[in-house]
Amino acid sequence: MKIREFAITRYGPLPDTGRISLNNFNLFFGKNEEGKTLTIDALVKLLLGRKVRDFEHIDRVEENPEGYVILKDENGEEIKLPERGDLMKVAGFTPSECRNIFIVRNSDLSIARESEFYTNVTDRLTGLRTKDIASIKKKLQELGKLTRADSEAELSDRDEFGKMKTRVNGARGLIEKMNKLQSKIKEEKIDKLEEELVRYSQELKRTKREIENFEAARKREKYEKGKGALRELKEEEQSPEAEELRKKEQYLQILRDKRRKIDEKIRPEMSVYEMRKEETAGQETKGKFFTFVAIISPVLLGLSLLGIITVSSFLFYALSVLFAIFTVTSWIFKFQFMRNRASLAKAFAGIKSYASGLELDAENIEGIISNIQEFEKKYFSEGREVEGMKEKRRELIGIQKGILKNLFEAKGETLEENIYHWDEEIKNIQEYKGKAEDIEFDEEILSKLKEERKTHEGRLNEINWEMRRFQKDLEEIERESNRILQLEDYLHCKTSVDLDAVRNRLQEFIVENESNKNAALEAIEIFEEIEMEEKRRVSELFGKDSAVSRYFNEITAGLYKEVLFQQEIGEIQVERRDGEMLPAEKLSGGAYDQLYLSIRLALGEKLLKGREGFFIMDDPFIKADPDRLKELTRVLKKISESGWQIIYFSAKGEIIEAFKKDIDSGTINYRVI
Repeated sequence: MKIREFAITRYGPLPDTGRISLNNFNLFFGKNEEGKTLTIDALVKLLLGRKVRDFEHIDRVEENPEGYVILKDENGEEIKLPERGDLMKVAGFTPSECRNIFIVRNSDLSIARESEFYTNVTDRLTGLRTKDIASIKKKLQELGKLTRADSEAELSDRDEFGKMKTRVNGARGLIEKMNKLQSKIKEEKIDKLEEELVRYSQELKRTKREIENFEAARKREKYEKGKGALRELKEEEQSPEAEELRKKEQYLQILRDKRRKIDEKIRPEMSVYEMRKEETAGQETKGKFFTFVAIISPVLLGLSLLGIITVSSFLFYALSVLFAIFTVTSWIFKFQFMRNRASLAKAFAGIKSYASGLELDAENIEGIISNIQEFEKKYFSEGREVEGMKEKRRELIGIQKGILKNLFEAKGETLEENIYHWDEEIKNIQEYKGKAEDIEFDEEILSKLKEERKTHEGRLNEINWEMRRFQKDLEEIERESNRILQLEDYLHCKTSVDLDAVRNRLQEFIVENESNKNAALEAIEIFEEIEMEEKRRVSELFGKDSAVSRYFNEITAGLYKEVLFQQEIGEIQVERRDGEMLPAEKLSGGAYDQLYLSIRLALGEKLLKGREGFFIMDDPFIKADPDRLKELTRVLKKISESGWQIIYFSAKGEIIEAFKKDIDSGTINYRVI
């Protein structure tokens, strides 16, 4: 595959190149800072699209170039990029292969990530998968929880592997501790205590279950009896007799209120009235006498005064004074008597007013007293009637009320309050409706069961006390085993039977992880053998009869006869004509470039399997002396003549001189940038 034509219409400051047609050998000359490097960068981006991450400093211009590259494959078909994709798509070249074989940028012939690159190329050439093998070994390391991904590894104690080494060793130590504890169990007959513990535990569970059933039966019966009694009681409360009684009680309450008002208002006033009446009755006789005196005394006083006028006598003076005293005294008494009678009338008026409000009024006090007496008779009659009805009703509801009081006690003062209370109590045990229907509650049986429960609990406490020290050991084993096993479900260790089960789980844990480790190590060992074969295959790219050695020997005019790759240390070494071995970095700059040109030529041939390709070169021989430059240009021309396409960019005048004859003859397509 070769480049037939390219054009760069826009790329940063680079001017439009126009259409550039290429031959087998093409030389582009341009001074530094005049677009040579940007042209190469644009050409690389057009060939590789966005897959240019293996090329350093290629983003001097942030934008992507506008233009095209036309490729021509071995069948003569033309492929235009980037319309048809990139070299990865159309030729299968990776960016790494382009960077390390077909494209030389910035005068750098070296191979990036050398050991890895040779391995990848070998994988591609031979069909082997070194990276996949390394990945598989890494996965095996994870599966086996190993310290390293090689056959000499051990169980790892890294956090990411759950500190497996510590846990497996802990499991072994815990099993030893469990074995000693098992012997101790046999010596102290703790297993017998455990059997007894299990038996009494089961008996206790059974007893508790039966007690719960009897308690449920009691509450069910309580619910049924209470509900039935309350239903009958409510029915009785809604009967016509109950309604009649409520009406009578309401009427009696009215009478009671009326009687209370009589006691509070009328009777005290009547007591005052009677007292004043008695006082007034006692003054009645005196009142008549003083009335007579009140009439006679003024007359006599008048006569005495007349006698004084006619006869000036001491007797008439004395009689005048005496009759004056009788007149004043009688009128004072008369006034007091009149006031008492008025007060008595006022008291009666007040009594009459109160009595009228209670519908008990009369024309006189005797009538009011009579009305009150009639009311009293009616009140007591109604009271006796209500009490009789209550007594009769009590006889009717007494049984249900007694049942409910016995079941739930009484909380209120009235029947209505207690009915509400009993209704709530029945609702609270409604959940027991239909429970334990096959059991008839028996208080005596329940008492016996509670005694059994007490006995079982006492014996269990004794056993637990005896086993307390042993249980502490089991608790520690339980805690440690769960820490080691890290199961989703918590593992309990309460008995010697549990102890055997936990020990088996720990043993399984050890066997599983040791098996995983051994299986992983065996698999890793197999893949290590495959890797050794890989390394041997990589080494075959180099060596005495390899294309790399042949090219290097030819370019250096026989100074170096062999190129080797030491896979173990990832280093290229060369053998001089005198037999001395030198690492690549010890070579002179020119020899170093000659070596890596040889490597690129050889790898390119192998990768294309004999088909011709192209090399894009940016002053690859900048460090070569004149003699070596002459030899290198000869090799390039020879490569071009063999069918490979050379696209050479240079800013060095000596390169133009080296190719002058070929430029003049038209053998080399020469262009100034």
